[in-house]
Amino acid sequence: MAVGPVTGRKIKRSTIRNATIIGVAVVVLLVIGFGGVFTAKNVSEKAEVKTQSILQQTSAQAADAVADPIASIQKQLDALAQDESVLAVFTGADSSTLESEGEQKKTVFESALKLRLLLPGNYEIDREAKPPFSFASIDLVKRAEKSATLVAAEAHGFGGDGAHVAFVSRVTNADNKLVGLLHLSMPTSVIESVTSAFDVPDTYIEIRQKAIVLSKYGDAKFRNGLAVNAGIKGTKWNAAIWNKSSASVVTEVSEEIEEGSSMGPIILILLVLVAAVGGFVFYRQRQSGSGLAEMLGKVSGGKSKDEVVYQGAVKAIMDGEHPGFEGLVPDLPASDRPAVQGAEPGTISQGLQGDDITQIARPADMPQGSRGSW
Repeated sequence: MAVGPVTGRKIKRSTIRNATIIGVAVVVLLVIGFGGVFTAKNVSEKAEVKTQSILQQTSAQAADAVADPIASIQKQLDALAQDESVLAVFTGADSSTLESEGEQKKTVFESALKLRLLLPGNYEIDREAKPPFSFASIDLVKRAEKSATLVAAEAHGFGGDGAHVAFVSRVTNADNKLVGLLHLSMPTSVIESVTSAFDVPDTYIEIRQKAIVLSKYGDAKFRNGLAVNAGIKGTKWNAAIWNKSSASVVTEVSEEIEEGSSMGPIILILLVLVAAVGGFVFYRQRQSGSGLAEMLGKVSGGKSKDEVVYQGAVKAIMDGEHPGFEGLVPDLPASDRPAVQGAEPGTISQGLQGDDITQIARPADMPQGSRGSW
Protein backbone atom coordinates (compact mmCIF):
# COMPACT_ATOMS: atom_id res chain seq x y z
CA MET A 1 0.00 0.00 0.00
CA ALA A 2 1.39 3.41 -0.97
CA VAL A 3 1.31 6.08 1.70
CA GLY A 4 2.30 9.70 1.74
CA PRO A 5 2.00 13.07 3.55
CA VAL A 6 -1.40 14.33 4.63
CA THR A 7 -3.08 16.33 1.94
CA GLY A 8 -5.01 19.60 2.43
CA ARG A 9 -8.37 17.78 2.52
CA LYS A 10 -9.18 16.54 6.03
CA ILE A 11 -12.93 15.67 5.87
CA LYS A 12 -14.74 13.64 3.23
CA ARG A 13 -18.00 14.80 1.68
CA SER A 14 -19.77 11.71 3.03
CA THR A 15 -18.69 12.63 6.54
CA ILE A 16 -20.03 16.18 6.17
CA ARG A 17 -23.26 14.84 4.68
CA ASN A 18 -23.81 12.38 7.54
CA ALA A 19 -23.03 15.02 10.18
CA THR A 20 -25.44 17.44 8.49
CA ILE A 21 -28.25 14.87 8.42
CA ILE A 22 -27.78 14.09 12.11
CA GLY A 23 -27.66 17.80 13.00
CA VAL A 24 -30.82 18.58 11.04
CA ALA A 25 -32.60 15.64 12.70
CA VAL A 26 -31.67 16.91 16.17
CA VAL A 27 -32.87 20.45 15.34
CA VAL A 28 -36.18 19.18 13.91
CA LEU A 29 -36.85 17.06 16.99
CA LEU A 30 -36.10 19.97 19.32
CA VAL A 31 -38.32 22.34 17.32
CA ILE A 32 -41.21 19.85 17.37
CA GLY A 33 -40.85 19.16 21.10
CA PHE A 34 -40.43 22.71 22.34
CA GLY A 35 -42.87 24.09 19.76
CA GLY A 36 -45.62 21.91 21.21
CA VAL A 37 -44.89 23.13 24.73
CA PHE A 38 -44.83 26.81 23.70
CA THR A 39 -48.06 26.47 21.71
CA ALA A 40 -49.88 24.94 24.67
CA LYS A 41 -48.53 27.68 26.92
CA ASN A 42 -49.68 30.40 24.51
CA VAL A 43 -53.22 28.98 24.38
CA SER A 44 -53.31 28.80 28.17
CA GLU A 45 -52.17 32.41 28.52
CA LYS A 46 -54.89 33.65 26.16
CA ALA A 47 -57.56 31.74 28.11
CA GLU A 48 -56.23 33.17 31.37
CA VAL A 49 -56.30 36.75 30.03
CA LYS A 50 -59.93 36.32 28.98
CA THR A 51 -60.86 34.88 32.37
CA GLN A 52 -59.07 37.71 34.19
CA SER A 53 -60.96 40.30 32.15
CA ILE A 54 -64.31 38.74 33.10
CA LEU A 55 -63.31 38.53 36.76
CA GLN A 56 -62.19 42.16 36.86
CA GLN A 57 -65.50 43.33 35.45
CA THR A 58 -67.50 41.20 37.92
CA SER A 59 -65.41 42.25 40.92
CA ALA A 60 -65.84 45.93 40.03
CA GLN A 61 -69.61 45.46 39.88
CA ALA A 62 -69.61 43.70 43.26
CA ALA A 63 -67.48 46.46 44.81
CA ASP A 64 -69.82 49.17 43.52
CA ALA A 65 -72.85 47.30 44.88
CA VAL A 66 -71.36 47.28 48.39
CA ALA A 67 -70.10 50.85 48.15
CA ASP A 68 -73.54 52.31 47.38
CA PRO A 69 -75.23 51.75 50.79
CA ILE A 70 -71.99 52.68 52.60
CA ALA A 71 -71.87 55.97 50.72
CA SER A 72 -75.53 56.60 51.52
CA ILE A 73 -74.98 56.11 55.26
CA GLN A 74 -71.88 58.36 55.22
CA LYS A 75 -73.84 61.05 53.41
CA GLN A 76 -76.59 60.92 56.05
CA LEU A 77 -74.04 61.18 58.86
CA ASP A 78 -72.28 64.17 57.25
CA ALA A 79 -75.64 65.91 56.82
CA LEU A 80 -76.48 65.34 60.50
CA ALA A 81 -73.08 66.75 61.51
CA GLN A 82 -74.03 70.03 59.79
CA ASP A 83 -77.46 70.20 61.43
CA GLU A 84 -77.92 73.34 63.57
CA SER A 85 -79.47 71.39 66.44
CA VAL A 86 -76.47 69.10 66.64
CA LEU A 87 -74.09 72.09 66.56
CA ALA A 88 -76.04 73.69 69.40
CA VAL A 89 -75.73 70.55 71.53
CA PHE A 90 -71.94 70.74 71.36
CA THR A 91 -71.95 74.33 72.64
CA GLY A 92 -71.51 74.11 76.41
CA ALA A 93 -72.91 70.59 76.63
CA ASP A 94 -71.66 67.94 79.09
CA SER A 95 -71.02 64.26 78.37
CA SER A 96 -74.41 63.06 79.69
CA THR A 97 -76.26 65.51 77.46
CA LEU A 98 -74.24 64.37 74.46
CA GLU A 99 -75.01 60.72 75.18
CA SER A 100 -78.73 61.40 75.47
CA GLU A 101 -78.74 63.36 72.25
CA GLY A 102 -76.96 60.51 70.53
CA GLU A 103 -79.68 58.05 71.50
CA GLN A 104 -82.31 60.34 70.02
CA LYS A 105 -80.50 61.11 66.80
CA LYS A 106 -79.57 57.51 65.96
CA THR A 107 -83.16 56.90 64.85
CA VAL A 108 -82.28 58.82 61.71
CA PHE A 109 -80.38 55.72 60.61
CA GLU A 110 -82.24 52.50 59.99
CA SER A 111 -80.96 49.68 62.24
CA ALA A 112 -78.25 51.86 63.81
CA LEU A 113 -76.61 50.24 66.86
CA LYS A 114 -75.29 53.40 68.47
CA LEU A 115 -74.55 57.05 67.71
CA ARG A 116 -71.94 58.78 69.87
CA LEU A 117 -71.49 62.54 70.08
CA LEU A 118 -67.89 63.13 71.18
CA LEU A 119 -65.97 66.26 72.17
CA PRO A 120 -62.51 66.59 70.54
CA GLY A 121 -59.91 64.86 72.72
CA ASN A 122 -62.52 63.92 75.32
CA TYR A 123 -63.23 60.23 74.78
CA GLU A 124 -61.98 56.91 76.12
CA ILE A 125 -62.31 53.17 75.66
CA ASP A 126 -65.61 51.62 76.76
CA ARG A 127 -65.57 47.82 76.49
CA GLU A 128 -68.86 47.39 78.31
CA ALA A 129 -70.91 49.39 75.83
CA LYS A 130 -72.94 47.71 73.07
CA PRO A 131 -71.18 47.84 70.72
CA PRO A 132 -67.90 48.53 72.54
CA PHE A 133 -65.84 51.65 71.94
CA SER A 134 -62.50 49.93 71.31
CA PHE A 135 -58.92 50.91 70.50
CA ALA A 136 -59.87 50.69 66.80
CA SER A 137 -62.69 53.20 67.45
CA ILE A 138 -60.31 55.54 69.30
CA ASP A 139 -57.89 55.41 66.37
CA LEU A 140 -60.69 56.12 63.87
CA VAL A 141 -61.93 59.17 65.81
CA LYS A 142 -58.40 60.55 66.29
CA ARG A 143 -57.74 60.41 62.56
CA ALA A 144 -60.99 62.30 61.89
CA GLU A 145 -60.07 64.86 64.52
CA LYS A 146 -56.70 65.57 62.94
CA SER A 147 -57.77 65.75 59.31
CA ALA A 148 -60.69 67.26 57.40
CA THR A 149 -60.30 64.52 54.79
CA LEU A 150 -63.05 61.89 54.75
CA VAL A 151 -62.11 58.92 56.93
CA ALA A 152 -63.12 55.59 55.38
CA ALA A 153 -65.61 53.33 57.11
CA GLU A 154 -64.13 50.36 58.96
CA ALA A 155 -65.31 47.02 60.32
CA HIS A 156 -64.63 46.61 64.06
CA GLY A 157 -64.93 43.65 66.41
CA PHE A 158 -65.44 40.97 63.76
CA GLY A 159 -65.52 37.48 65.22
CA GLY A 160 -67.29 38.64 68.39
CA ASP A 161 -70.70 39.83 69.59
CA GLY A 162 -69.71 43.48 69.17
CA ALA A 163 -69.03 43.29 65.41
CA HIS A 164 -70.14 46.47 63.64
CA VAL A 165 -69.32 48.91 60.86
CA ALA A 166 -67.99 52.24 62.16
CA PHE A 167 -68.48 55.64 60.52
CA VAL A 168 -67.19 59.03 61.69
CA SER A 169 -67.94 62.66 60.73
CA ARG A 170 -66.68 66.06 61.88
CA VAL A 171 -68.91 68.75 63.38
CA THR A 172 -67.66 72.29 62.62
CA ASN A 173 -68.99 75.80 63.35
CA ALA A 174 -69.40 78.77 61.03
CA ASP A 175 -65.65 79.45 61.25
CA ASN A 176 -64.97 75.87 60.15
CA LYS A 177 -63.57 75.12 63.58
CA LEU A 178 -63.93 71.57 64.87
CA VAL A 179 -66.35 71.47 67.83
CA GLY A 180 -67.32 67.79 67.93
CA LEU A 181 -67.36 64.35 66.30
CA LEU A 182 -70.11 61.88 65.37
CA HIS A 183 -69.29 58.17 65.67
CA LEU A 184 -71.90 55.82 64.20
CA SER A 185 -72.01 52.02 64.64
CA MET A 186 -74.03 50.08 62.06
CA PRO A 187 -74.72 46.31 62.00
CA THR A 188 -72.78 44.06 59.62
CA SER A 189 -76.06 43.44 57.82
CA VAL A 190 -75.38 46.58 55.78
CA ILE A 191 -72.82 44.41 53.95
CA GLU A 192 -74.57 41.06 54.12
CA SER A 193 -77.82 42.47 52.71
CA VAL A 194 -75.91 43.41 49.58
CA THR A 195 -73.91 40.20 49.08
CA SER A 196 -76.96 38.01 49.67
CA ALA A 197 -78.66 39.75 46.74
CA PHE A 198 -75.86 38.91 44.29
CA ASP A 199 -76.88 36.78 41.33
CA VAL A 200 -73.65 35.63 39.72
CA PRO A 201 -73.62 31.91 38.81
CA ASP A 202 -70.52 29.75 39.23
CA THR A 203 -68.82 32.50 41.22
CA TYR A 204 -67.43 32.95 44.72
CA ILE A 205 -67.08 36.46 46.24
CA GLU A 206 -65.59 37.67 49.50
CA ILE A 207 -65.84 41.17 50.97
CA ARG A 208 -62.64 41.56 52.94
CA GLN A 209 -60.87 44.01 55.22
CA LYS A 210 -57.27 42.88 54.87
CA ALA A 211 -57.36 39.19 55.86
CA ILE A 212 -60.78 39.38 57.57
CA VAL A 213 -63.75 38.09 55.57
CA LEU A 214 -66.70 40.39 56.33
CA SER A 215 -69.20 38.68 54.04
CA LYS A 216 -69.21 36.09 51.27
CA TYR A 217 -71.32 34.82 48.41
CA GLY A 218 -71.33 31.65 46.29
CA ASP A 219 -69.72 28.24 46.44
CA ALA A 220 -66.23 28.14 47.97
CA LYS A 221 -65.26 25.28 45.63
CA PHE A 222 -64.46 27.95 43.03
CA ARG A 223 -61.93 29.54 45.39
CA ASN A 224 -58.85 28.37 43.47
CA GLY A 225 -55.78 30.34 42.50
CA LEU A 226 -55.29 34.06 43.01
CA ALA A 227 -58.39 36.23 43.40
CA VAL A 228 -59.17 39.30 41.32
CA ASN A 229 -59.66 42.23 43.71
CA ALA A 230 -61.49 45.55 43.45
CA GLY A 231 -61.39 48.27 46.10
CA ILE A 232 -64.68 49.41 47.64
CA LYS A 233 -65.02 53.21 47.67
CA GLY A 234 -65.46 54.93 51.01
CA THR A 235 -64.12 51.92 52.93
CA LYS A 236 -60.95 50.00 53.70
CA TRP A 237 -62.38 46.89 52.07
CA ASN A 238 -62.05 45.08 48.79
CA ALA A 239 -64.14 42.59 46.80
CA ALA A 240 -62.23 39.39 46.02
CA ILE A 241 -63.70 37.14 43.36
CA TRP A 242 -63.16 33.71 41.78
CA ASN A 243 -65.35 31.87 39.29
CA LYS A 244 -65.66 28.55 37.46
CA SER A 245 -63.40 29.74 34.66
CA SER A 246 -60.60 30.77 37.01
CA ALA A 247 -60.80 27.37 38.71
CA SER A 248 -60.63 25.58 35.37
CA VAL A 249 -57.70 27.75 34.25
CA VAL A 250 -55.78 26.69 37.37
CA THR A 251 -56.58 23.05 36.57
CA GLU A 252 -55.58 23.43 32.91
CA VAL A 253 -52.33 25.17 33.81
CA SER A 254 -51.50 22.36 36.24
CA GLU A 255 -52.22 19.76 33.56
CA GLU A 256 -50.09 21.66 31.03
CA ILE A 257 -47.23 21.89 33.51
CA GLU A 258 -47.41 18.12 33.96
CA GLU A 259 -47.69 17.70 30.19
CA GLY A 260 -44.70 19.96 29.65
CA SER A 261 -42.74 18.01 32.26
CA SER A 262 -43.53 14.74 30.44
CA MET A 263 -42.12 16.22 27.22
CA GLY A 264 -38.66 16.32 28.82
CA PRO A 265 -38.14 12.53 28.90
CA ILE A 266 -39.60 12.20 25.38
CA ILE A 267 -37.13 14.74 24.00
CA LEU A 268 -34.30 13.03 25.89
CA ILE A 269 -35.24 9.64 24.39
CA LEU A 270 -35.30 11.14 20.89
CA LEU A 271 -31.86 12.67 21.42
CA VAL A 272 -30.53 9.30 22.63
CA LEU A 273 -31.89 7.64 19.48
CA VAL A 274 -30.21 10.27 17.30
CA ALA A 275 -26.95 9.76 19.20
CA ALA A 276 -27.27 5.99 18.67
CA VAL A 277 -27.71 6.47 14.92
CA GLY A 278 -24.71 8.77 14.84
CA GLY A 279 -22.66 6.19 16.77
CA PHE A 280 -23.67 3.47 14.33
CA VAL A 281 -22.62 5.60 11.34
CA PHE A 282 -19.33 6.35 13.06
CA TYR A 283 -18.73 2.64 13.74
CA ARG A 284 -19.41 1.63 10.14
CA GLN A 285 -17.12 4.32 8.76
CA ARG A 286 -14.42 3.29 11.20
CA GLN A 287 -14.74 -0.31 10.03
CA SER A 288 -14.29 0.76 6.40
CA GLY A 289 -11.38 3.07 7.28
CA SER A 290 -13.02 6.25 5.94
CA GLY A 291 -15.16 9.19 6.95
CA LEU A 292 -15.05 10.02 10.64
CA ALA A 293 -12.21 7.58 11.23
CA GLU A 294 -9.95 9.73 9.05
CA MET A 295 -10.89 12.77 11.15
CA LEU A 296 -9.43 10.95 14.13
CA GLY A 297 -6.19 10.31 12.21
CA LYS A 298 -6.73 6.58 11.49
CA VAL A 299 -6.94 4.72 8.17
CA SER A 300 -7.07 1.06 7.19
CA GLY A 301 -3.94 -0.75 8.18
CA GLY A 302 -3.57 1.26 11.38
CA LYS A 303 -1.54 4.07 9.85
CA SER A 304 -1.05 7.24 11.83
CA LYS A 305 -2.76 10.52 11.04
CA ASP A 306 0.46 11.68 9.28
CA GLU A 307 -0.07 9.12 6.47
CA VAL A 308 -2.66 8.78 3.75
CA VAL A 309 -3.53 6.30 1.00
CA TYR A 310 -2.96 7.48 -2.59
CA GLN A 311 -5.31 6.30 -5.31
CA GLY A 312 -6.22 7.04 -8.93
CA ALA A 313 -3.85 9.04 -11.14
CA VAL A 314 -1.41 9.78 -8.31
CA LYS A 315 -1.12 6.07 -7.52
CA ALA A 316 -0.54 5.34 -11.24
CA ILE A 317 2.28 7.93 -11.37
CA MET A 318 3.83 6.37 -8.27
CA ASP A 319 3.63 2.95 -9.94
CA GLY A 320 5.58 4.27 -12.95
CA GLU A 321 2.75 4.02 -15.45
CA HIS A 322 3.30 7.66 -16.51
CA PRO A 323 7.06 8.18 -16.77
CA GLY A 324 8.23 11.73 -16.25
CA PHE A 325 5.27 12.94 -14.16
CA GLU A 326 6.76 12.20 -10.73
CA GLY A 327 7.94 15.79 -10.35
CA LEU A 328 4.38 17.09 -10.46
CA VAL A 329 3.73 15.72 -6.95
CA PRO A 330 6.18 17.13 -4.36
CA ASP A 331 7.73 14.56 -2.01
CA LEU A 332 6.00 11.69 -3.80
CA PRO A 333 7.10 8.45 -2.10
CA ALA A 334 8.21 5.28 -3.82
CA SER A 335 5.55 2.74 -4.70
CA ASP A 336 5.43 -0.64 -3.03
CA ARG A 337 4.19 -2.14 -6.33
CA PRO A 338 6.68 -3.74 -8.73
CA ALA A 339 7.72 -1.39 -11.54
CA VAL A 340 5.95 -1.71 -14.86
CA GLN A 341 8.04 -3.78 -17.29
CA GLY A 342 10.07 -1.56 -19.62
CA ALA A 343 9.01 1.67 -17.97
CA GLU A 344 12.10 3.69 -17.11
CA PRO A 345 10.93 7.22 -16.35
CA GLY A 346 13.33 9.98 -17.17
CA THR A 347 13.42 13.59 -16.07
CA ILE A 348 10.29 15.71 -16.32
CA SER A 349 11.89 17.78 -19.10
CA GLN A 350 12.96 14.83 -21.25
CA GLY A 351 11.67 15.22 -24.78
CA LEU A 352 10.88 18.92 -24.33
CA GLN A 353 12.61 21.79 -26.10
CA GLY A 354 13.48 25.11 -24.57
CA ASP A 355 11.41 26.77 -21.80
CA ASP A 356 8.09 26.08 -23.54
CA ILE A 357 6.95 22.69 -22.27
CA THR A 358 4.09 22.62 -24.77
CA GLN A 359 6.53 22.04 -27.69
CA ILE A 360 7.77 18.48 -28.21
CA ALA A 361 11.27 18.07 -29.77
CA ARG A 362 11.85 15.91 -32.85
CA PRO A 363 14.25 12.96 -32.53
CA ALA A 364 16.66 14.63 -34.95
CA ASP A 365 16.91 17.67 -32.65
CA MET A 366 17.70 15.61 -29.54
CA PRO A 367 21.22 14.77 -28.30
CA GLN A 368 22.58 11.49 -29.59
CA GLY A 369 22.82 9.97 -26.12
CA SER A 370 19.17 10.52 -25.17
CA ARG A 371 17.42 8.97 -28.23
CA GLY A 372 17.50 5.49 -26.81
CA SER A 373 15.09 6.39 -24.01
CA TRP A 374 12.13 7.03 -26.34
